[in-house]
Amino acid sequence: MRTNNFRMSVAYLLIIGLVTTVLAYSERTRKRLKTVNPILAEKFGKVEKEMEQKFPQYETEVTSANRTCKEQDALYAKGRTKPGRIVTWVKCGQSFHNYGRAIDIAPFANGKFVWNDDKYWLTLRKVVRKNGLVSGGYWKKKDWGHAQMGNSLKGAKADLKINEEKTKRRQKPTEKPTVTRQQTDKAVKQVKRFFQWGMKQFGFG
Repeated sequence: MRTNNFRMSVAYLLIIGLVTTVLAYSERTRKRLKTVNPILAEKFGKVEKEMEQKFPQYETEVTSANRTCKEQDALYAKGRTKPGRIVTWVKCGQSFHNYGRAIDIAPFANGKFVWNDDKYWLTLRKVVRKNGLVSGGYWKKKDWGHAQMGNSLKGAKADLKINEEKTKRRQKPTEKPTVTRQQTDKAVKQVKRFFQWGMKQFGFG
C-alpha cells in the first residue's frame, strides 16, 4: 500500500512538473507571436491547429520569431567565429526574422522539444505551404521548422525599425495576458494527456 502511495505521489509530482513546463513554453509562443507580422501569427494558428490534429502527441510551438540585429549576428557567429554548429546562413538584414516575417516551429512533448520525428517535419512543410507560407523544409539547405512570408524582402525592410522596437518592448514588464477559453481548454487537454502518460509510466494505466 505504501509503495503504491509513493508511486502515485511521484507520478503526480512528475506530471505537475511536465505540465508547468509545457504551459511555460505555450506562454513563450504567445509572446513570440506578438513580435511578428499579424498575418504570420494568424497563419501559424492554422498550422498549429492542423498539426495538433495530425500529431496529437505533440504541442506545436514557436521556438524563434522576431530577431534583433544583435541576435541575428550572434547566431551567424556560431560555427564561424564562435563555438557551436552553424545554425543560420544569413547576417542581420538578410533574414526574414529581422522583419517579423518568419518563425521557427518545433514539436514539444513530455517536457522537451522533439527533433527526430521525420514524419512530423515532412508533414509540417506541407501544412506550412498549404497555409500560404514558405517552408524551409523545401530548401536545398533544409531548415525544417522555418516558415516565412514570401520569398522576397522587398518592402519588408521598412518594418525593421518597428520590429526592433517591438523586441525591446517585449523585454519590459507587461500586464499579465488574459487567458481565453480556448487557451484554458487547451491547457486542460494538456493536463489530461500528461496525466495519462504519467500513469502509464508508473504502472497505473
